[in-house]
Amino acid sequence: VRNWDRGVFFKDVTDGIVRNVDGTGNKHAVEFDTTASSTVDGVTASSNVEYGLYLKDATGSSVVDSTATGNGRDGLFVDGGDATVTRVRTDGNTEHGVHLKAADGSTVRAVTATGNGLHGVYAGNVADGLVADSTADDNAEAGFRIHHSDRTLVTNVTADRNAHGVH
Repeated sequence: VRNWDRGVFFKDVTDGIVRNVDGTGNKHAVEFDTTASSTVDGVTASSNVEYGLYLKDATGSSVVDSTATGNGRDGLFVDGGDATVTRVRTDGNTEHGVHLKAADGSTVRAVTATGNGLHGVYAGNVADGLVADSTADDNAEAGFRIHHSDRTLVTNVTADRNAHGVH
């Protein structure tokens, strides 16, 4: 899907699946808005105007085996809800590789975030989150930035050549 406002857009959907999609040049390659138990699997999101993958209030949803590169803001933005992010690669996004905002209970596992303009993985206002088994290298700010996030555990991560490792 190319050159749309939203390449794939799910609103008020339960158990939706977006699989093996290449989204380039859209505002967002994939957007979930108020979804539940939905999945992004095997998606490549590159050179989109804002977010490669955007999950807003996506309760119990997941992003697996996907790539987000060179997007105008974040590679993957989870805004509310709780999400599981597994085996995702982000590279060269203008802001964050993976950005969690008010996404309590979210898990980030086996993520590789490289060369993003701000942070590799950013968790802001996320309670009871988990960031594990991930690598963040060559990001302009922190590899892993945990901000106002109570009871969020960061474990078994590697951060090289960032302004800060885990901050």
